[in-house]
Amino acid sequence: MLSSLLQAFQSNLRRAAQRAAIGAVALIFCMTGVFFLTLAAWIALAAALGALSAALILGLVFMGVGLLAFALVAMRRTSVPHRSVPPAPPPPPPPVRQTDLINAFLAGLDAAKSMRRR
Repeated sequence: MLSSLLQAFQSNLRRAAQRAAIGAVALIFCMTGVFFLTLAAWIALAAALGALSAALILGLVFMGVGLLAFALVAMRRTSVPHRSVPPAPPPPPPPVRQTDLINAFLAGLDAAKSMRRR
């Protein structure tokens, strides 16, 4: 039983490591693509509008994307439901005394006898 649990854990760990490695490689390629796209936008904007305008436009674009990302993170954080702590269980009832139990039994006998008389 323990060996099957260990094998399942190792399999899950291996899959998670593979996903992380593939994700890291994909992130490197995406960052390289963003670099070259930014470089191409710089060249096009600098040729059309000048270096100062190109820097201003690209800076505003990246600032806008960053602010949108911050807004998404802030919205996601507030949508997480808060788990409330369940209330403590009620205290156990007090123990029943023997005299109370005998009195209840005798009251039940008296009630039964009075029902027979009717």
